[in-house]
Amino acid sequence: MIFLLALVLVSQVMLSPTLGAPAAAFEQVLGGPNDASIGALLHFQRCAGTQVDQFVLMAPNDQVWTIQRASCELSTPAADQRLAEAAQYLPTDAVAGDPFTTDLGEPAQTYVSASLAAILPAGLFHDCGGRAVPPGTLFVVADSFGGWYMGPGTCPGG
Repeated sequence: MIFLLALVLVSQVMLSPTLGAPAAAFEQVLGGPNDASIGALLHFQRCAGTQVDQFVLMAPNDQVWTIQRASCELSTPAADQRLAEAAQYLPTDAVAGDPFTTDLGEPAQTYVSASLAAILPAGLFHDCGGRAVPPGTLFVVADSFGGWYMGPGTCPGG
């Protein structure tokens, strides 16, 4: 009986929607994926009257590898506001590294997370030349479209 009660309590714990978490953690906050979702590419919360989805996750095997956030606002929030919003989706142990600018002139920030290093495949942590970077390294970019995106490694272009 005690085991059953513990199992019920654990299943009711809300997971944090962060990079590396199960997609279910995002579903608890954003609702279910919409009709634009295909396989591991999950789309959430369409902006009213558009085909723009506010969140797009790449979640192979139900584990979030990347997060893209589009804004429904008519004006673009400042880059620092978007980077601050993105920070809430970082693992709790993420430590800020160096800021950088993408090839498109977009402001970006690196982080390192030991917990992310432990959960994501090591091959995801690389730079744009395909060279390994320390496991757990990730980037956040305030994109030129008014949103932001994040993923493992230091190569925001892929």
